[in-house]
Amino acid sequence: MKTATLLLAVTLAIIAFRPAHANTIYGALSNFDCINDTTTPAHGFEIELDGCSPSQVYSTFGAPYNRYGTPTITSSNGNTYVYWESGYNSTAGTWSATTVAGSIPKGTGGHSLYINSGYPGFTGPNNLVPGDHFGVALSATPTNTIYHWLIADPSSPGHLMQASTSVMVPVPVFQPVPANPAQIQVVVPAPPPEVIPQWGDALWVKVYTTTTQNALPVELGQLVLGDPAVPPETQTEISWTLLQTPPVGIPGGKPEVIEPADPAGANESVTRRFEFFKYIGGYISEDHQANYDVPVNPVNGSSNVGDFLGNQNVAANFAPVPEPSTPALLGAGVIGLLGFAWRRRKA
Repeated sequence: MKTATLLLAVTLAIIAFRPAHANTIYGALSNFDCINDTTTPAHGFEIELDGCSPSQVYSTFGAPYNRYGTPTITSSNGNTYVYWESGYNSTAGTWSATTVAGSIPKGTGGHSLYINSGYPGFTGPNNLVPGDHFGVALSATPTNTIYHWLIADPSSPGHLMQASTSVMVPVPVFQPVPANPAQIQVVVPAPPPEVIPQWGDALWVKVYTTTTQNALPVELGQLVLGDPAVPPETQTEISWTLLQTPPVGIPGGKPEVIEPADPAGANESVTRRFEFFKYIGGYISEDHQANYDVPVNPVNGSSNVGDFLGNQNVAANFAPVPEPSTPALLGAGVIGLLGFAWRRRKA
């Protein structure tokens, strides 16, 4: 499994509720740390946003806090690609920035792997911390979002290529709940099966169930632990769930976590927090189902809970539904279900 703490900022499609006092979800954001466990030093990172155009990327996390600086944005076949890339000295044959491979078993707190963050050992573009911090904000909903570390291409000096597998951390999805006043809930999907008809890879999700409700809209830079907008390490109810998607047509498993609905009418935004860890309890060889013959409730020191995969600090911003004749509604674009597909894909 590829580890990633993901810190993605995504502004999703507008969802209009028309009952009295209804609100519009006009932004969904998240920030992530990403761990490089590819076993190969990386010199960049890629976010693929399917079904989006570059003009719909309105904000990114970059200089002066990311070792790779401000990313570049390109498009191909209707998809958008955001690249953080190291410079290359062709004379010396060296890269100016590197993310070493490794692991951080206990996690990072959700948003610590950026320059001058105070995280131990992370002080600049070249250090021995095996991870980095990334983020993107959109004005559209991707049909799919894929992450890859970029490593040196041995056949083409100075060029980068995708690591062999994509980063594997679920992207929480905000969904509307019909109600008056309007409500939303967060759905966290498990990785889909890579082999048919086997089960998908299992992973642990630690859910900080306390929701932070904010009087003002949340910005990308606020989605860091310690900011009042983000549920803290303490004074939260923490639950553990083993996520695993069964083969199509086969019941069982836990293909998603659905969080309780949050009101959209009384607040400008709400924030939730999730952390992900590897499942190392073993699988049944015939179908790759998690082996429930061993204890599955994670406890300190449990052999079922492996290294930290990543985390998500997520927020949804709200605004009153405008009148149909207003420019805000006319420029809203597609109004529909808020959500986006996430899957793991071999490069």
